[in-house]
Amino acid sequence: MSAFVGPEVIEVRRAFVVIVLAVVAASACQPPTFDLVTTPPTAPGQGRTCLMALNSGAIAGDIRDPSFVWLVQAGGRRVDLRWPFGLSVRFSPVAEVISLTGGVIVRDGDRVELGGGMVKGLFEICTVNGRDPLAGA
Repeated sequence: MSAFVGPEVIEVRRAFVVIVLAVVAASACQPPTFDLVTTPPTAPGQGRTCLMALNSGAIAGDIRDPSFVWLVQAGGRRVDLRWPFGLSVRFSPVAEVISLTGGVIVRDGDRVELGGGMVKGLFEICTVNGRDPLAGA
């Protein structure tokens, strides 16, 4: 048996290393997502109940805050939010609320009008700028 490794084997090894490095690099580029404070999931076919109040301000977020994302009203008052079930947040580098399809619904600094209402100290969101956030971004 020869100790010589042919050029074909070296090329296969080199290709394997390049593929592994590419996969590792691609996965490292994706920021992690975090679960938002959300409403409970609903059973299939069961609609959501939505309140009819409006709340406006700017979206703010911080990865160190347990709420991750909240609303800051014009006077500087913070309003903690409850998002529809299934949405998530990522920080890349600012907070971005992500739809079920992976699109960005809102990001830190966006001025928004939220439809919904206060439930147990949280503003429960049904619409973002007049659109259902579960309909995608």
